[in-house]
Amino acid sequence: MMENKKTSLIVKILVPGISILIGLFVIESGLRFVDREEKEDPARQIWVADDRGDTIHKSNLDIMRFSEESKREAHLITNAEGFMGKDYEVEKSENTIRVAMLGDSFLEAIQVDFDQNFAYLLEEKLNSSGDTKFEIMNFGVGGQGTMEELKRYPYYISKYKPDYVLLFFYPNDFENSQYYLSSRYLIQGNNPEWKNIPLENANSNFARDDFKYKLLKNFHLVRFLDAKVRQNAFLSEFAIRLGLQHAGVMGVPEEGIHPTFLIFKDPLPDAHKEVYDFTSELIVFMNSVVGEDGARLGVVYLPQAEQVDDDLWKEEKEDLPVLEKYNWNFDQPNNFLKEKMETNNISYLDLAPILRDYYEKNEDAILYYDKRRHLNEDAHVILTDILAGYIENLISK
Repeated sequence: MMENKKTSLIVKILVPGISILIGLFVIESGLRFVDREEKEDPARQIWVADDRGDTIHKSNLDIMRFSEESKREAHLITNAEGFMGKDYEVEKSENTIRVAMLGDSFLEAIQVDFDQNFAYLLEEKLNSSGDTKFEIMNFGVGGQGTMEELKRYPYYISKYKPDYVLLFFYPNDFENSQYYLSSRYLIQGNNPEWKNIPLENANSNFARDDFKYKLLKNFHLVRFLDAKVRQNAFLSEFAIRLGLQHAGVMGVPEEGIHPTFLIFKDPLPDAHKEVYDFTSELIVFMNSVVGEDGARLGVVYLPQAEQVDDDLWKEEKEDLPVLEKYNWNFDQPNNFLKEKMETNNISYLDLAPILRDYYEKNEDAILYYDKRRHLNEDAHVILTDILAGYIENLISK
């Protein structure tokens, strides 16, 4: 009788457990079947870690890769260095102006064909008239921030001796900076050891080899759930408190508001102010680094969709009424950078008022995929014209 009870108890424990495992297996199999980037597809993963742990792309790619944002296959090419676009000779030819671009996924632009990326279009436009040859080099990599971009410069860009270096700054770059505050003293002291600062940013760090990242790399279900949790502030807060996700000095989500969104809160939280200041220090330091090569730095602010689309902000307040409790200043981050750049004589282009004006004049305008994600093809065309004028203005000064 006792053995029968034990057997019954074991069955009661094992059957639900096995059922759950089978269910998870079925879901994982289903995701692998429908996922357009399954392992057998060489385009599944285009990013790799270099020998320093920096995330770049696989070199010499020429592939069609499905984009969930644009809902189509995008034609992507990478060069021998592992960055988007064609190869360039290290030695610059005569009568050539070389512009190196640093940025994250907005510059990388894997949602559109390589020849619809504003970096490619810009080179075409600038070379369409005049005797001067322009080379626009795209060093953008998704998930990277100002520190990663600063560290990339001496290893990949310096040897090309660019005339201009354009840093494309997106608001979440403040979030990336928070993970490097412990190395702030190296930047402030101009210590040569800054080149050896470990890459701590968890976003797209393909050199990671811990157990959690192995799960993210190898299981579709884990990646799917992790992405969904990060998109929901309530779930993200829960995951952080359980230790499943990492939080920096900006804190954890509260009341359904992501801490990164608090960069727009007025007055700014103290932890966010510290990250603001440190980020500006990184850019000023980058200016001195590129200046040693005789290059001139320009900073281009790429706005978050809420900064230019009033309708989107109205939708968000309806979805999350708690936002009404606080004061928000959507020009706070770009105006902060403007002041810091002007103080340090660094050229600065703020795209927020330009794109906001475009939305106001074009009632049905949509420049971001899904209204708030990456720039769509129309936006790349618009930015091409704006950036062409900006570069021409830089050269004339």
